[in-house]
Amino acid sequence: MYVTAFSLSLPLIVATSLALNANVPATRFNKYVVINTPVTYFEAWRGCQYYGQQLASITTREENEILRELLSKPEYINHTYWIAGTDIGREGQWVWITSNEPVVLFTNWGHVGPDDSNIQDCMTVGQFADDRTLWDDVDCEKMFHFICERIPRKPVSRYH
Repeated sequence: MYVTAFSLSLPLIVATSLALNANVPATRFNKYVVINTPVTYFEAWRGCQYYGQQLASITTREENEILRELLSKPEYINHTYWIAGTDIGREGQWVWITSNEPVVLFTNWGHVGPDDSNIQDCMTVGQFADDRTLWDDVDCEKMFHFICERIPRKPVSRYH
């Protein structure tokens, strides 16, 4: 069964699952959700939003280790995944599309860094066999699976 979201067809995922339930606090065991549907970068961005999440931003070594655990599972070994990094706004100036924050505090580029090619403006993980958490810059129109991240919920005060 498929749900159409912003002209994007994604497999229907049970909304009450712990991984996609926005009311369940994020832990290291459910922080990231892999969506095994190949789409373009912007379809992945909108797909995560459809599920009440955001495309994953890996901003610390701790988050990278959680990602490493996830990508080491057998069902995720042979795929490349979109994450939230992009320099589509200004070539060579990488930001997380989900926050518009620069990618500077933690980086994990494969090889020596991004190629800074005019068509390689979106970030993936999973392409390097020696370390699947290394980042690569690729053409945003390529089709890859994607990783969503649970959006941290701010506590709601009943008093103003």
